[in-house]
Amino acid sequence: MTHLGVNPAKLRGSRTGVFIGLSTAASDCNEYYLRVPEEIDGLSGPGCCRSVFANRISLFFDFKGPSIAVEATCASSLVALDLAVQAILSGRCDNAIVASTNVCLKPEETVMLYKLGVLSIDGSCKAFDERGMFLVS
Repeated sequence: MTHLGVNPAKLRGSRTGVFIGLSTAASDCNEYYLRVPEEIDGLSGPGCCRSVFANRISLFFDFKGPSIAVEATCASSLVALDLAVQAILSGRCDNAIVASTNVCLKPEETVMLYKLGVLSIDGSCKAFDERGMFLVS
C-alpha cells in the first residue's frame, strides 16, 4: 500500500512514530467481538483495546518511533497530529503516521451526543463552523 508516495514497507525499522486519535466509541468493537463467548479468540480483546491501536501498527511495520493512542473526545485527531509534529520537531522520530478512528455500533452514544447538543442538526460534519453545533433547549 502506498500513500503520498511513501511505501510503509520501506520504512521498516525506521524511526517512524504512530499517533492515533480515537474516541470512547471505539470500545463498541470490543463489546461486539466479545458478545458470543464461543467466537472469542486470543486477539478478540487486544484487537479492540484502544490503548494498543498505535502499537499494533508499529509492531506490524517494525517502526521504532513513539507509538501513542490519544483519547481527547472530539479533539483526538488534532491532538494526535500535534503530538506527531512535536515528536518530529524534537527529534524523537523522523516520520510520523497520524490516523484517527471512531466506530459507533450502538445508537446510545449518538443519542447522548445529540441530546448534549454537540452534533449538527442535519447530521453532517461542519468542523470549525458554528453551524456544527446547536443548543438543545
